[in-house]
Amino acid sequence: MKRLCLSILVVMLCLCCCAAAESAFRDVPAEEVDRAFSRPMPPHPRLLMTNKQVARIKAELKSQPDMQAFYKAMLAKADDLLDQAPVKRVKTGRRLLSVSRRCLDRVIHLSAAYRLAGEKSYLQRAEKEMLAAAAFSDWNPSHFLDVAEMTAALAIGYDWLYGDLSKASRLTIRQAILEKGLEPSLKNTGWVRGHNNWNQVCNGGITLGALAIAEDQPDLARKLVHRAVNGVQVVMKYYEPDGAYPEGPGYWVYGTSYNVVLLAALESALGTDFNLSKAPGFVASASYYQHVSGPTGLYFNYPDSGSRGGFQPAVFWFAQKYNQPSLAWHQHQLWKDAVARGPSALVESRFAPLILTWRDNRRTVPEDLCWAGRGSNPVAMFRTSWTDKDAVYRP
Repeated sequence: MKRLCLSILVVMLCLCCCAAAESAFRDVPAEEVDRAFSRPMPPHPRLLMTNKQVARIKAELKSQPDMQAFYKAMLAKADDLLDQAPVKRVKTGRRLLSVSRRCLDRVIHLSAAYRLAGEKSYLQRAEKEMLAAAAFSDWNPSHFLDVAEMTAALAIGYDWLYGDLSKASRLTIRQAILEKGLEPSLKNTGWVRGHNNWNQVCNGGITLGALAIAEDQPDLARKLVHRAVNGVQVVMKYYEPDGAYPEGPGYWVYGTSYNVVLLAALESALGTDFNLSKAPGFVASASYYQHVSGPTGLYFNYPDSGSRGGFQPAVFWFAQKYNQPSLAWHQHQLWKDAVARGPSALVESRFAPLILTWRDNRRTVPEDLCWAGRGSNPVAMFRTSWTDKDAVYRP
């Protein structure tokens, strides 16, 4: 095994000097996006977690203890949110990002709790949160990540709760998505074809908003989706050829989570992700993320990543989408550790409820003990075991 891993490393490092494999990316023509929109748009909720998926989740909750533990943790978090004051427009320096993230975290947990438990208090609290954010003067377009995450928050809440929101609340939230999210994205566009996680986060958040209100703004929705499916390809090329993410594991989580949300929302709303999920190196990046997480659960934290990992719903999407359950092996181990630490550890991610949608109960130990990736920031990792927490791990 040592000799094999060394051979792989040598080959990979040599190939780093060679040209990457020819990219399979392509410009998606406007006509192709128009065809996708010409089909009947599914009714709400159509983003990420459909009613069909909710029915499946409810059935699984009856027979899967791990799912029950997660569900109870999610409800406990939603209960804790009921008495907390809604978000306020208070910036930290030039940023509103922490407020946008808090709003997203609250709205998605409360909305998921309502859809699964049916408790009206969750609906009312989510509605209150969204109306508070909608009343902000703006979502801080000078730092557009703030706008993207707030747009994602209101888009998901609007879509998931659409049938139970009051008509007045729907109008207010819809107008906020349009006027404070989508329209500012037409003026502040430096991120659209950017080369880092901003591209993924902003295109992902704005696309959620566009798809959420597509029946009211069909032309704008088509325009923004067309822009997104071409713009995000610029940064997705950085996964080539082997999946190594140049910004390290921490930013892999941030950028790739929104990339996954973008593709999953396109699929659930339009029935296609325009073949972006087949992008070179994209599925391999889930293997990269698993290998860059050591036996203790801590990252090989390069270049400026923190060391602490945790549950990442996007990893479960990869395992389900590509029918490769071994990609989620490390996440299942973290799941067990989180249950031991306490229920709140299960729902730390603001996208945590999506685990219920994407989770695959199969547990398959990865075969490879070494991994190496070329690209703009080459990296290699080696370990002696996937099942021993005292395994030797060498990045």
